[in-house]
Amino acid sequence: MMQERSIAIRQVLVIVLLLNIFVAAIKGILGYATNVISLIADSFHSVIDSASNIIGLVGITIASRPIDETHPYGHEKFESLASLFIGVFIFLTVIEILSTVISRIFNPVIPQVDVITIIFVLLTMCVNIFVTKYERKMGEQLKVIFSLLMLHILLVIFLQHLSF
Repeated sequence: MMQERSIAIRQVLVIVLLLNIFVAAIKGILGYATNVISLIADSFHSVIDSASNIIGLVGITIASRPIDETHPYGHEKFESLASLFIGVFIFLTVIEILSTVISRIFNPVIPQVDVITIIFVLLTMCVNIFVTKYERKMGEQLKVIFSLLMLHILLVIFLQHLSF
């Protein structure tokens, strides 16, 4: 039962990792091409999300190990530790975004946005919404420690409003 749960969690993390890499690439390319700082910041946010997925994968891999001599109660606490590290990444992302916003207030930039940029931003926004709903649904089904999920959802919504 624990192995099946770990495999399912790994599958969720890999799917979300691939989607985050996709979003990071599109927003990074668009951000640099159009000089839209918020797109670049959002690209970094997706990179940090990807790093969080990797930490989650490592955490769940360790947490799913069987009881051994040095861990007579198992390794499940590593899942909580991985969640803590993910929370730190989210916190650092918020600080970076706030720094970018403050910088932009004092040094405004006129972005070069066209229809193609808007289409790709809407596409990545749809991917982010899917990821958020998918993570929440799977987190509830698998009883994963997603206590930081609501902070992540708020961060994604905040970033979407800054994209222009």
